[in-house]
Amino acid sequence: MKWLLPRLLVTVGLLSAFGPIVRAQDWQDERDRARAAELERRADEREQRREAEDTRREERRQQREGRRRTKAHIVIGRDYVLPAGSSVDESILVVGGTTTIEGHVGDDVAVFGGNVSINGEIQDDLFVAGGHVRLGPKAVIHGDVTTFGGGLERDAAARVDGDVNTAHLGWPRWAPDDWGFPSLNIGRYWWSGAALAFTVGRFFLILFLSILAVMAAPRLIHNIAARLVSAPGVSALVGFGIEIFSAPAIAIVVIALIITIVGIVLLAAIPFFIAAFALLWIAGYAAVAALLGARLRGADWYVHGLRPVDVVLGSFMLSGVTLFGQFLTLGPEWMLPFAAMMKGTGWFVEYVAWTFALGAAVTAWMQRNGWDGNMVPPPLPTPTPAPSAM
Repeated sequence: MKWLLPRLLVTVGLLSAFGPIVRAQDWQDERDRARAAELERRADEREQRREAEDTRREERRQQREGRRRTKAHIVIGRDYVLPAGSSVDESILVVGGTTTIEGHVGDDVAVFGGNVSINGEIQDDLFVAGGHVRLGPKAVIHGDVTTFGGGLERDAAARVDGDVNTAHLGWPRWAPDDWGFPSLNIGRYWWSGAALAFTVGRFFLILFLSILAVMAAPRLIHNIAARLVSAPGVSALVGFGIEIFSAPAIAIVVIALIITIVGIVLLAAIPFFIAAFALLWIAGYAAVAALLGARLRGADWYVHGLRPVDVVLGSFMLSGVTLFGQFLTLGPEWMLPFAAMMKGTGWFVEYVAWTFALGAAVTAWMQRNGWDGNMVPPPLPTPTPAPSAM
């Protein structure tokens, strides 16, 4: 019994000393277990996100593959009807026929030259050119609706998830003006389309004549280009002067020939003179365009000559801004100021090119054989001597 109390005291002391250490160890183990559980949870979340992303990628890939495998349903010269309860997955293209859709279309619908009646569902876009569009109360368009050259009749219950774009192209008609007199009312798109057609036609006509000049008279084009490179300032001044004084000079000559009896016979030569002058001017333009094209290709035109491909590249550089600006006039009205700015810039570029072309062509033609011996050709690169073998 005498040792019981000391032993009890020793036991209590040992427990008091090592108890906090044991509790601290238990707390550390609990923290480790909680951290491991948190890391495992995060790893599981990352794995789930990765699997979900892989699933979405696979779905998108299957959709793309399905779209690539899907063939468009094309109808030309007859009507197309998709009755209620029917469904198609491919795109629908109708040319020259009336289209009626009351079922489900899994892709887009395009109609050219025909009226369209929609009282079903279209999964993608609807595009109609040259026809009237009617959207019934059961119409559901998940994409955009675009009409050109026709009207759009939309029921209040019709649903369009995307944008609705309409461009009406009315036929020219006679209508009284502000003074009550009958006049031909032509819409803006007709004027813009006619101007675009004229601009494109003018461009290709000048391009054809320029290519013909380069192929038929390469020496003349080469001499005009050399004149333009050696004396650009003189070419610009001469061309501007001719543009200013050519019309009054021709008028004075015509009047003088009419007054004189002998000169009346010479009037028949005036159209031929004007035609020759126009051809010389086109040759100058061909030289300007060919120079720009050769510079764009990085070719040495003075050694290898000017080629038709240079004329094509240079012509697109000179007239591209005008063509683009004229094309923009077919867009909505908010684009008209930008289109006018583009057209003005393009006209200025073309005017400068034609002015340089006229001056270079006339000054080169006035020299003997179209060539001035005092002109300095572009410097050729100095050849590097080969190192001597030792």
